[in-house]
Amino acid sequence: MIKMIKGHKDAVLALEYTDEGQLITGGSGKDKSLKIWNVKDDEKSEILKETYNSGDIKVEGSDFEFSPRVICYDNNNKQVFIGSKSNQIISWNIEEKKGSLVIDGHDGQVHSISSHPTENIFITGGWDRALKVWNADTYKCIATYEFKKNGDPWEWQRKQEQEAGEDKKNEDEERKIVKDDWEIVTSTWSQDGKWVVIGTESSTIAVFEYVSNPNVRLNLVKAFQIPKKNQNSELEGIAKLRFNIDNTLLAVAHMDGNLYVFSVEENCKKFTKWKPAPQRAAPYQVQWGNDSTLVRVLTRDYEVCNFQVDADKKNFNSYT
Repeated sequence: MIKMIKGHKDAVLALEYTDEGQLITGGSGKDKSLKIWNVKDDEKSEILKETYNSGDIKVEGSDFEFSPRVICYDNNNKQVFIGSKSNQIISWNIEEKKGSLVIDGHDGQVHSISSHPTENIFITGGWDRALKVWNADTYKCIATYEFKKNGDPWEWQRKQEQEAGEDKKNEDEERKIVKDDWEIVTSTWSQDGKWVVIGTESSTIAVFEYVSNPNVRLNLVKAFQIPKKNQNSELEGIAKLRFNIDNTLLAVAHMDGNLYVFSVEENCKKFTKWKPAPQRAAPYQVQWGNDSTLVRVLTRDYEVCNFQVDADKKNFNSYT
């Protein structure tokens, strides 16, 4: 272990790294505070920069209650998007210390928010089995992809194709049907903003092509599962997903106690799994270094583990 941060009075359910080397954490339960830390590698100890309590994180004229489930930092406009247990999403401007209610975005808890790397949009996912694209200026939903519990994941895709007058029946044989509850718990954009990948509570990964012209749309291109070690377990879901800088690798923090890395080829249609790296406690956050030779995980025991990556040999070694 290289660093441990103690600063919340209860469980930390939301956490996000920023490009500036800061860590944003959201406390739940009795805590309900937002904290910003300096945690750069060249610093031997963490520095708590700012703390915002539940009374500080508010939106005038709304019933929003700060109980964070997920945090996303938008590097484009330096805002924090916060998804709550009460299905609400707000935008919090740190400099102005002011919140704006985006919308009651989902029918249930919001577990996933991810901002586009260059465009002023973001995606959200939740337990209602819906993935949504939002305009960050107007806070309007501009695209949706919906799943059904244990249903055919391609049903919504075929509906979109029919509405657009597209005939892709020849692709149906390649569209693998994965049985899943489809409760979305994490999502990420590729670094070029062309692809979206989600992870579910039941250990499924789904890959979407982001289409912006003539209309914004999410096209499902692939769905596959990481097999559970215990098929009866309800806790072996995907916790976090992240692409490396050139989108050739996908790192997956998994609640089965492993860090997974996949080589990504053929426009996100081919994923080759490396030998997993087991952790002493389940990892729930993952982050790549700038040159893709380092991947870092944070476990549920608040242990930070670093791994040196060798993409040619498809392996990685831990170090501290």
